[in-house]
Amino acid sequence: MFGAEDALSVELSIGVEPERQLYLYRITCDIETMCECLPDFISYDGDKLKYDDALTPGPVSVASNVPTYTPPKCFISNGDPDALVMKMFTYMEEITEHAQGLMQEEFAHVLLPIWLNQ
Repeated sequence: MFGAEDALSVELSIGVEPERQLYLYRITCDIETMCECLPDFISYDGDKLKYDDALTPGPVSVASNVPTYTPPKCFISNGDPDALVMKMFTYMEEITEHAQGLMQEEFAHVLLPIWLNQ
């Protein structure tokens, strides 16, 4: 990946083929937003910056290439944008944990010597 083997892989006599040195899995999301005018008591009007609108998250879709999480999933707000964002990030964390488990299985032959030498 960086053109030379790192010291740890040389010291432990382990290696990973160059084509397997990039992280395999991806998560992406698309967040639709709605622009809402802020009430006067919240808006900010400074010398160089003026806030008078806020972006509120609307529907969110999450897609991934992680096995069992490949179908896109859509989250729709029930009126609480904080809850919507929390659901989205909770789902993304679930995908990430699954991908981590898959990667640990895939690279057990590399990780085990490292864990045993700690």
